[in-house]
This record gives sequence, C-alpha cells and structure tokens, in this order.
Amino acid sequence: MKKLCMLFMLTGCVSMLIAANTMNVVPVSVNAGEIFWVEINIDNNDIFAGYQCDIDYPTSFTYLNDAVQSERENGHTLQKSEVSGADNDDIRLLCFSMPAVAFDGNSGTVVSVKFQASNTPGEYNFLLNEDVVISNMTGTDIISGYSGGTITVTEVPLPITLASFTAAQTGEGVRLTWETASETENDHFLVYRDDKVIATVPGAGTSSEPRSYEYLDRTAMPGGYTYVLADVTLGGTEHVHSERTLHFQVGEDPTVPSGIALTSVYPNPFNPSVVIEYALTFPADIGISIVNTRGETVERLFLGPSPAGEHSITWHPGDCPGGIYIVRLNAGNIFSTEKVVFLK
Repeated sequence: MKKLCMLFMLTGCVSMLIAANTMNVVPVSVNAGEIFWVEINIDNNDIFAGYQCDIDYPTSFTYLNDAVQSERENGHTLQKSEVSGADNDDIRLLCFSMPAVAFDGNSGTVVSVKFQASNTPGEYNFLLNEDVVISNMTGTDIISGYSGGTITVTEVPLPITLASFTAAQTGEGVRLTWETASETENDHFLVYRDDKVIATVPGAGTSSEPRSYEYLDRTAMPGGYTYVLADVTLGGTEHVHSERTLHFQVGEDPTVPSGIALTSVYPNPFNPSVVIEYALTFPADIGISIVNTRGETVERLFLGPSPAGEHSITWHPGDCPGGIYIVRLNAGNIFSTEKVVFLK
C-alpha cells in the first residue's frame, strides 16, 4: 500500500470525541484503467474548520500528481508538498486558514483525489488510518469514527458481443461470416488480412438482437492467411477481436472447400460442461486445447489424427476457476479459436 497523506492543520488542537462526527472514503464502481475521483466524505453534526487524514491505497492504482480538488472550502489554502523521507509517490496536502474559518456546510465531500484505476477487475480497499482528525472552530478534535471504502473495478464493456467468426473457401474466394449477440454504438467493422484492412462493413449501431454479417475475399490466392475482425464505435474507438483470429489455408482448387473451423461452442456461457463442435475439410493431425486469458494451456482435449467431416468433443472444467477461456483448434499452422465463459 502507498500512503497519500492529507494534513489539515489548525493551531492549538486537542482531542475530545463527540458522537456522530465521522469521515469515510466514498465507495464507487469504475472500469478497469479508468481515471476517476476518490471522494473523502465527512458526516458531521458540528461546524468544523479543518481535518486531517491518511489514505492507504493499492499499488495497482496510480495517483495523478496535482489532481486534488478541495470541496466546500471557504477561504482555506490548499498546498501540496512531498512527504519527508517518503518515495516520490507519497504526497502531503495541507489545507488551513489563519484564523480558523468554518467549512461551507457540516456534511458531504470535503476533498477529491484523482487516480487511475487498476487494470485488473476486483474489489480494492482505500483505507483511512488512525491519525484521522476533524477539528472544530476552537481546534478541538471532534471525530467519533472513520472508515475506508471499497473501489470496485469492473471489466471494460466491449461495444459488441461477437458470437462467432468463421471462414470457408468457395468457388468465388474466402467467405468470412460472423454473428454478434448484441451491439452498442457500433459504427462499422474492419476486416484485417495479414494485418492489413481489406474491407469495411457497416455495423448495426445499437441492437440487442443477434446480427449476421459476411464478407467475400475475392483476392485471396492459394496459401495461408490470417484474418482478424475489429469493430469501430460511433466515437471512432477501435476494438480488435484478436481472441477470434482465423488462420486459413486457401487450396489450389478454388472449387474445393479447404480449411478447419470451430463451428459451434454451446452453451455459452456454460456450467458444468461445454460441447465443442468442429469441422475439417481434409484429414489432418489436429490439436484441441483450452487456453486461459494469460495464454497458458489449461487442458489439452485432443491431439492426433482426425478424418474430414464434422466432429464434437466435450470439455468438463472441473476445478478450474470461473472466467473467460479460449478454445483453440489447430491443424499444423492453421488455427481456429472461440471464446467461452465458464460460470462458477
């Protein structure tokens, strides 16, 4: 934990506790990596003129220098300085008035501090330590209690939920098809082939209904290609769906379909098991594995020769933690992937 010291000084401060004068960190929910304000709140029955508090915050959060704003002050001075003997991330803020001046109102947010949230979803505690002080007009400490607050970090919601992305060779070229389960402010899709944009396909804007799309790549010659799909919001933000990257082999005879594909993964989300259906247009030595979001292989479901045709296999996660996993099917250097969610 790093410490952000906020010290509000008044002369002649002594300790005397009076009920119902408390200080706390206001709980809030933010997206991973989001820049936000942490608010310190005072719930007071009495007029107060100053306060002091130390905040301990998780190291995965970033304090943004000079990003502090005092609320409801009334002629007070707010100063920032480094804490003596502390590292560069520890900061001290001084707020005072000479002579003592009452804050505007007894209760509510008194100061806000700007942070960048952790990139990892979860619940994080911002703590107040025992040095908390609320001072009244005579310099008396009137605090009766204090508490930290929980900052909940959630995964950033994507503009679309991509249900499938597949490729198949036809007599006209490589036909790419994909389906979305929902879309939010989706302006258009970008189709990448070997890291270059080859097509733009209009999106559905905002929709809670499944939508189907396709694009025919007529310029693909015999050989191997990598296809990736991206969506672009109305605001111009691009999201690349690398978890559904397609590695596709175009055959010499364009009239003969060629490739491998995960045709269906259901149910999704699932518990306790998921059925994985796949198709091969040629006999091949294949591998089917489950990979977590860190790229680590969790389980290898199949490794060996498989005939052409449609096949299925079932995955039972067992003791695996709930979350997002990638089903990975490969035949040599040809790959097909599908994202699944294990509910536990």
